Amino acid sequence: MESEDAVPLSTIDVVVEADSQEHIVEPVEEMEAIDAGEQGVEVDEFGPELGTEPSERDDRHDTVNVMVSEVEESNIVNDVSSWNIPVPDHLRVEIVRRGSVSVQNKDGPFSVVTRQNAKEKGQVRQLSKEWFYKLMPNGEKILRSWMLYSIVNDQLYCFCCRLFAVNATGNPSKFVTGFQKWWKLNPKVQNHESTLLALYTNIK
Repeated sequence: MESEDAVPLSTIDVVVEADSQEHIVEPVEEMEAIDAGEQGVEVDEFGPELGTEPSERDDRHDTVNVMVSEVEESNIVNDVSSWNIPVPDHLRVEIVRRGSVSVQNKDGPFSVVTRQNAKEKGQVRQLSKEWFYKLMPNGEKILRSWMLYSIVNDQLYCFCCRLFAVNATGNPSKFVTGFQKWWKLNPKVQNHESTLLALYTNIK
């Protein structure tokens, strides 16, 4: 039984009391949500990952740097004109592993070179794919694997000479620093080929 002193609650009083309880609960729920967020691994749009240890973030940063470095090295290896003289040992190993044919660029595209102070005839010259093959007396064509063409600077190089050059000063071969006088391909290519053959014979 209800106490005689008790005052019955009106409908309005019940609603007000219910509203008061809801407002009391809401902050508790918000605090619980914040705690849960701090314990989880959520990525802030403008900051580091919450709940991630500094060492883990450093490891990921190092991984990204390694990936960028590998891309840069790949770009260097793919174009002979990007090879520093002397070529660093670790890049030389990678270049030899890939082989000369992978960076030969024998299919071009080849740029047109205009010869200065020349007569109209033969003033414009262009490298062609045929120069990458040596025609033998029996009609067989052999690939000149030593020849590398740079699409970046439109010059011709020797694979071995560029790869093992000590410096670019003094009077190095044009096949080390870059050859572009297409009107002199004959006899320059044959002469350099003879030099390579002589060196190979002496090494043996």
